[in-house]
Amino acid sequence: MVADNDKLTIPKALTKRPRRKDAKVNVKKALELRLKGVSQADIARHFNCSRSAVTQALAPYRDLPLDQLDAWKSHKGDLLEAYQVALLQSLTPSDIKSMAPASRITAAAILFDKARLQRGESTNNISLFSRIVMAACGDE
Repeated sequence: MVADNDKLTIPKALTKRPRRKDAKVNVKKALELRLKGVSQADIARHFNCSRSAVTQALAPYRDLPLDQLDAWKSHKGDLLEAYQVALLQSLTPSDIKSMAPASRITAAAILFDKARLQRGESTNNISLFSRIVMAACGDE
């Protein structure tokens, strides 16, 4: 038993309110909730994290015109192709020459792969493999 004069000291760690461990915020889900009008505080409660963690996770989307998001989703391919054209047209031969050799090789390889994909040539390998498997299984 503890006498009235003796104070029982409780470690500070036990008297503090337990802090929420900032869970990883699922950005896609948090953005969906935000678009539905859910507050950042409520999103933080949903993910059991701090409001500042939600704010940081959604920061890249802060300037995104939310009313245009559906249009972006519906026409993403067209919009990305427009940016692709603009980027490629902005490159000059001197820009390409000034690139590091490894970057030029990587860019050329990516463009080569994309061109084959557009022509349907990349799927030929899969088609051939499928025919071989089907022939081996007797499904031809």
